[in-house]
Amino acid sequence: MSQLPWIILSLVLLPCGWFAAAWHYQRRLHATQLQLHAARQTAAEHAQTARWQIGQLQAELAARPPMPPEERERRAAAAMAAEVRDADTGLPRPGSDYAETALLHDGFPQTMMIRPPARR
Repeated sequence: MSQLPWIILSLVLLPCGWFAAAWHYQRRLHATQLQLHAARQTAAEHAQTARWQIGQLQAELAARPPMPPEERERRAAAAMAAEVRDADTGLPRPGSDYAETALLHDGFPQTMMIRPPARR
């Protein structure tokens, strides 16, 4: 006879606990869905802004007059002259716009271990 109150109590508390957990996790799920919706909306706004900016730049480029061939050739020659590099090493050649750099034979200094002080 002493087990009957415990059985009734467990039969009452079990559904109450289940409904409380369902309510709690439903609220968390709803909050997560709202955050996801806000993130998607922000991403869509960023994409729309980028599309608008690209369209604006394309319109500006279309409105510009074409560059004369002489100017195009002059700029290409200037770019080629600025890019004077050694084919083997990829480093700037002497006589270019860069100053020569002295390379040390050992490169970096030796690595030294620094041990933390002993605990007392």
